[in-house]
Amino acid sequence: MFGPKKPHTTAKPNGVDVLIQKLAALPPAIDLVLAAVLGGYSFVAIYVDNAKLVGLVCILSALIFAMLGISAVMREMKAFKLVESGSTPEALRSMKTQQFEHYLTALFSLDGYRLRSAIDELHRQDDADLIAVRKKETLLIQFNHWDEDMVTTKHIQSLHKAATVFRATGCIAITFGRFSPEAIDWAERKGVVLMTIEDVIDMACRLTGMSVQDAHPLPSSEVQVEQSHEIAEIVRGHHRFLIVDFAGLDYGLTRLNELLLEHPAYQVVASSIPMGKTIESVREGLGDCGSRLIGEVAQCSDGRYFAIQNYLLTTAEGKQATWLALDSEPRKFPEGCTELIAVNRAFGFDSSAAQRLLEAMLLVDKRAAAVAA
Repeated sequence: MFGPKKPHTTAKPNGVDVLIQKLAALPPAIDLVLAAVLGGYSFVAIYVDNAKLVGLVCILSALIFAMLGISAVMREMKAFKLVESGSTPEALRSMKTQQFEHYLTALFSLDGYRLRSAIDELHRQDDADLIAVRKKETLLIQFNHWDEDMVTTKHIQSLHKAATVFRATGCIAITFGRFSPEAIDWAERKGVVLMTIEDVIDMACRLTGMSVQDAHPLPSSEVQVEQSHEIAEIVRGHHRFLIVDFAGLDYGLTRLNELLLEHPAYQVVASSIPMGKTIESVREGLGDCGSRLIGEVAQCSDGRYFAIQNYLLTTAEGKQATWLALDSEPRKFPEGCTELIAVNRAFGFDSSAAQRLLEAMLLVDKRAAAVAA
C-alpha cells in the first residue's frame, strides 16, 4: 500500500518462539476443539491401542490447548467489559493516556488484531504508537495526539512515513480533537485512516453490539431541567454568559465546544486572547460554537472581575445577567466568587474542569429559578 520499503535489520525470530506465538494467537474455539479431540484420542490410545505413552502425550497436549482456550476466552471477556464500560464520550475523555492505550488494545483485539508497542521497533521520531497485526494485515496506530485540540498535516505525514518504512499495509491516526482541513485532505490522498471520538465509539458499538443510544446516554434529570430553563430563556430573548480566559486554556477547546452544544443559552465572551492569536482564530478553535463567541472584555485597572461587570452593563440583561467565568488566574476575582471556575493552565479544560463548569451551571440555574419564583 505504501510502496517499497527498507529491509528490517532486526534479528530473525527464534522458530520455537514463533510457534508459541502462533499457538497462543489461535482462536479460543480452535483451542477448545483441539483439546477435546486430543482428550478423546488419549482414551483410544491408552485403552484400545495400549499406547500409554502416546495417550499421556495427548492428555498433556489437551490440557495445554484447554488452558490456552480458557485463557483466550478470559482475555476476550476482559477486553469486552473494558470496551463496553468505556465507550461513551464522557468515559473516553476522562481517561489518562495509559488508560486509553489499554482501551485501544482491547478494542482492536476484539476485531481480531494482536497489538504490541511500536516504541522498540520504530525510530523515535516516527509518530506511531501501536502495531496491530491480523493475518497478513499490519497497521500502525497513532494515538499520542488523542487529547489535543488540533492534529496537523505534520503529524499525519510522520505516521505515513513510519508505515512506509515499516512495510505496513495501513495506518490509523486517532484524536478526540480535530484534524486540520489540510491534514484531512492529505490523509485522503495517501490512504491514511483518520478516527475521531465518534469513529472510536462506532467501532466499539459494532464489536460489542452496543446501541448508539447506550453509547450516548441522556443527561441526568437535573441537567435536563437546567437545559429546559435555558431554552425558555432563549425563547424570551435572554442569554447567559460564559467569560473565558482563552490565554489560560492551552488545551480542551474541543471539550468546551461539546459542553456548549448542550447548553445553548450561553454566549461566550473572551476575557483574554492567547498571544499571537486573534479572536477569529479562537472562534475557529471553538468549532461549531465559534459563532457564539460574541466579543471580548475590555481590560480594567481594577481587575478582571470588575472588567466583567463593566461588560455585563453593556448587555440587555445588565448586572442581573447569569454568568460564569473560566479563568486560570483566580486571584483576579474576589475571594469566594461563586461564578468563578478556576482552571489549571497546565491541564486546560480537562474532564475535571468540565465537571466543575457543569456543576456551576446547575448552581446558577437554581439560583436564577429561585429569584424568578
